[in-house]
Amino acid sequence: IVQTGGRRGRPVTGFYNDDRITSKGWEIKVRWNTHRYQTTLAYTRSKLVDEQGNRVGTIRRVGSNTGDRLAWSHVWQASDTTDIGYTLIAQAGLSDGDLDRSGYTLHHLQASWHPRQASGLTLSLVVRNLFDKTYSEQTTIGGDEALLEAGRDIRMMARYRF
Repeated sequence: IVQTGGRRGRPVTGFYNDDRITSKGWEIKVRWNTHRYQTTLAYTRSKLVDEQGNRVGTIRRVGSNTGDRLAWSHVWQASDTTDIGYTLIAQAGLSDGDLDRSGYTLHHLQASWHPRQASGLTLSLVVRNLFDKTYSEQTTIGGDEALLEAGRDIRMMARYRF
């Protein structure tokens, strides 16, 4: 990345990529639903390449290569006031220099309740990374090793729309 400006007290006017890179890939998504159930299946493949078509590593503030990714989510309306969901994320591994960019599989659960007594109110509970898998996102930028994600993440939310 090349910096322009900023010399002798002048303000920096921009940052520009030294080398031209291109993101190539595709995503396919299929959704199916019935009265009380919805499922979505998505598959993504992408890569960053230089002008010669070679894969490039992680470039700060620009992008990073990732392995193929499969996401499958389900939402079931258990009652008129309650929704329950599950999401599976399967990330393929990637060989990218010295950093560990192994594949991983994550499981997420979510539940929402819409009380009849308070129209517009939604109370939700979400558990991401249900089994507390130790992993790092493939877009991580670290020194000699990839930075680990936080682990199991439990969130309680209240939303009111008026």
